[in-house]
Amino acid sequence: MHKKVLGLLAWAMASLILTSAPAAYAAPKDGQVNPAERKATPEEVAQLQKLQRIAGQPVTYQHSDGGTTSGMITAQAFDPYVCTLHPSVVHARQSSGYGSVGAKPYTKCLVGTPSQISHSSVLYIVEWGGLSWVPMASRGQTGYNTRSLTLTSLEWSCKNGNTSTFVQTTNGTSVQAGRTYYSSVSTVKTSLGCGK
Repeated sequence: MHKKVLGLLAWAMASLILTSAPAAYAAPKDGQVNPAERKATPEEVAQLQKLQRIAGQPVTYQHSDGGTTSGMITAQAFDPYVCTLHPSVVHARQSSGYGSVGAKPYTKCLVGTPSQISHSSVLYIVEWGGLSWVPMASRGQTGYNTRSLTLTSLEWSCKNGNTSTFVQTTNGTSVQAGRTYYSSVSTVKTSLGCGK
């Protein structure tokens, strides 16, 4: 039952973010997002808060035919290659001399080699007791004919040493034999000495 709930949540989150990705998460080439330009919508915040219930947990990729009955997915299939998306944890990045933060989510497949794995991640500062989620940076990555993929390029540079709470969400897709499987994960909320 727990896997079914996780799967439904992952599918719903992937659907929400993938369908709104071009407009909502378009970022400048350097991956930085101007926080004054955009805050998460109330609907996105509600979905992000739902995803926080399983924060820090890896989620297996699943496929859905998109059919629904009273809001429930009618047909799901787990990825035959047993691919799992792991969220990592937001941390101070050593590569920047600890002057930036980010997480390194990764997908690992146990059985086969997908023709494509893609990640799309957004790093948020969570403010006002969780009522405001401000996207600070976003990044995507795709690997071909590989059993694993790690997103290492998403980071946001600290402006000062003030303590902030960060969350990074990642949506993943895995393609095998022309069929696409989806997963969504979130890091746990992490407080770091990195302010805006």
